[in-house]
Amino acid sequence: VGMATEVLDVVDTAVKIGLGALISGVATYYVTKLKDAEEVAQDNRRRRLEFIANGLDAAEEYINALGNLFSALDGLRMDHPNAKTIKETGESDFLEKHDNALRDTILQRSRAYSRLRLSGQTKAAEQLDKLHELEDEIRLRVIFQDELPSTEALKGWYDRIREARETLLGELSKTYQA
Repeated sequence: VGMATEVLDVVDTAVKIGLGALISGVATYYVTKLKDAEEVAQDNRRRRLEFIANGLDAAEEYINALGNLFSALDGLRMDHPNAKTIKETGESDFLEKHDNALRDTILQRSRAYSRLRLSGQTKAAEQLDKLHELEDEIRLRVIFQDELPSTEALKGWYDRIREARETLLGELSKTYQA
């Protein structure tokens, strides 16, 4: 009976050690797995935010060029209050430089739109669509129809640019604060 008790004690101790090691191994595995998953999630979030930031940079370049074209038109309107056409102002070359600068940023607008859409920033990307529509409207009237817009038309365009920009930034701000 003495030897049987010793064998049982050894088996009991071995089972306890084995179970302890198994529990420790399983716990270590799951903790490591959770830590790795958290690191992957953090890395994915960091990459997404970088992607969005790159989209924002491209959008800002485009928005600034659109704003500069608008400012040039506003300046022409103030300098030539009675003019109806760009030709009447004698500043066609000046305006063409701003139009060319805007057209040079069209790729940036497209890049920003794609990056924002791919990163799930649908509402922000929609604001770039609105600005694109406004750009088409401005260029049609000013560049192709030679119209110097009225003060009221300029105010409406300014409000649309400001609203789209603020909405875009507000949407992106939500992502950065989350």
